[in-house]
Amino acid sequence: MTAETMNPEASEELWQTISALQEEHPEIIRSWHNLGYAEPDYNDPATKLIVLGDWNYDKGGCSCEAWPEDEPGVAEQIGAAVGKALGREVEKWGGDFSLNWSDEWHDCAVCGKLIRTMGDSYGWRAYHWYHPHEGYICGDCVMEDPEDYLEWLSEPTSEGPARALTFDGINLSEHGWKRLNKDFENGLYGGQRDNPQVIRASLAEKGLDRCIFVIDATGQFDLRFSTWIPQDAEIEDVKSAGSDPAEGMRRALQNHDFDSIPAPDGGVVVNKIDCASGTVATKVVSPEDFIAGKALD
Repeated sequence: MTAETMNPEASEELWQTISALQEEHPEIIRSWHNLGYAEPDYNDPATKLIVLGDWNYDKGGCSCEAWPEDEPGVAEQIGAAVGKALGREVEKWGGDFSLNWSDEWHDCAVCGKLIRTMGDSYGWRAYHWYHPHEGYICGDCVMEDPEDYLEWLSEPTSEGPARALTFDGINLSEHGWKRLNKDFENGLYGGQRDNPQVIRASLAEKGLDRCIFVIDATGQFDLRFSTWIPQDAEIEDVKSAGSDPAEGMRRALQNHDFDSIPAPDGGVVVNKIDCASGTVATKVVSPEDFIAGKALD
């Protein structure tokens, strides 16, 4: 059974049921979608129903009676209980669905399909463009007409991280760009010190203010990238070496007193290492902010 062949009345009743559950538990069910995934390597469920929420939520009560009485220690897992209740409703119509975390996914501003905004593996690369005005746009929609995206990628940036193309499917050669004949690396394995800002500055010294960086591969502690320049540019080599992140990490670990701030009652001590400067910033955050992913803000 697919969304196209499902009984229309069943579909409508299912959507109404999901909406009712969301209204009852808005702190758990943040949104639901029925257009499927744009994210590569994800198969759409039969119903195309994908529900985003906080499935670890454990405050308040739940009237959905999702857990058997003889299963100890789970009555307070309200988020999981609501997810199980969703499953029962969908199964009434013979279809399946997907549950995902609301802080890891977002819908495309153009097609409405879902894309990951947080990685799920060391090798993950973003399949979207975060448009400065429209928000998240999936790779599928970007590739329909990539010129604005490539123009944005190539613009020089004075602040923040360098912009980079992170997904396959756009043949830059067909859009007027050529690849510098060098593979670049940045990471913590020693000597991986190629820096996009240094590369861009080197190109500027040669009279070129535009380039496109492409992240070709990512690992646990490093990444590999390439640099593309306009096809009419006559540049063969550029400076690329910045500070060595591995050396900065070593200095930080050797020189910082990680016991300088004792953990207070109810607080979490967070140490953030700046590999460029070899320094450590230490602060205390609340457990709530730590769980919410705000420790490094």
